Amino acid sequence: MTRQEAIRQAEQYFYSLRNQRETLIDQREAEIRSLYPVVDSLLKRRAALPLNSLKLSLLEPDRAEELSNEMLITGTELNAEIRAELVKCGYSENWLSPEYRCTKCKDTGYISGSIPSKPCECFENKVNELMQQELGDNPDSFDRFDIERIPETKITPELTQRQLAVRIMEACKDWVKDYPNCFKPGILLQGQTGLGKSFLLNCIEKGLREKGVYTVKLSSYQLLEAKRSKHFHLENSDEVFDEILSCPVLLIDDLGSEPMLNNISKEYLYVLLNERMTKKLKTVITTNLTFPQIKDIYQERIMSRMSDKDYWDRLWLQGSDLRR
Repeated sequence: MTRQEAIRQAEQYFYSLRNQRETLIDQREAEIRSLYPVVDSLLKRRAALPLNSLKLSLLEPDRAEELSNEMLITGTELNAEIRAELVKCGYSENWLSPEYRCTKCKDTGYISGSIPSKPCECFENKVNELMQQELGDNPDSFDRFDIERIPETKITPELTQRQLAVRIMEACKDWVKDYPNCFKPGILLQGQTGLGKSFLLNCIEKGLREKGVYTVKLSSYQLLEAKRSKHFHLENSDEVFDEILSCPVLLIDDLGSEPMLNNISKEYLYVLLNERMTKKLKTVITTNLTFPQIKDIYQERIMSRMSDKDYWDRLWLQGSDLRR
């Protein structure tokens, strides 16, 4: 699910909330009208106010502003009478005006008064909730980091594979904890197959989502498909690629395992990296490639961007394959 898809679903949710409230008001009005003629009469008078005021304004255009003010005063008086009658009948005074779930936006999802309209906090929470649901039952999390699975084999005279893995795990965990004030905007997780790079990527994603941060995670093949769709102007391709360019956190898994397509693979990857790095947007990449291999496959300018020490925190996993 893209963020735009989540936004559309959130808008449908708030539209449904407003419909439910209007239906409830209609049901309550029908009930009160059938039982209490006095309230029915007051409601009819209130409903007729706008049309009556409009008719008078057309007949006496010079008094339009005066008539509008009179309508507002009369409407306020009628509302007070209606509330008083409801209390007499044993209802709460606001029974015909049920509470909104969010009083800030009145269940529209947007705060009025600004152009363009500003999303309400409840709307952003709903979007994040929908994005969080997409994670499903992902079992990977920092809490499930199993240190016993990692051998204590020496990879340097001073460091074991287990010690290194713990250091890198803690660095990733701190990056999530410190977000958005991370040590560096990007993390580059490198190392051979089976050392836990994808696991750590999933942990980062889950940790950020639990904080309510919107993330986009793609495999290298999914990223290639987004680039190919953009290149050939396929349906919704601009929207998808723009989201990859601008999302708060982008996670790319197994960069370098995808096929190379002429005029697409390298060109669009450079645009993506350059755009995100220029704007200091957060990016996490896992790859089996070394820098010389990155240079060989993607050429100098991409290798230069990926070796930028001001942007990337390079975490190099070493040791034996944990899957074996």
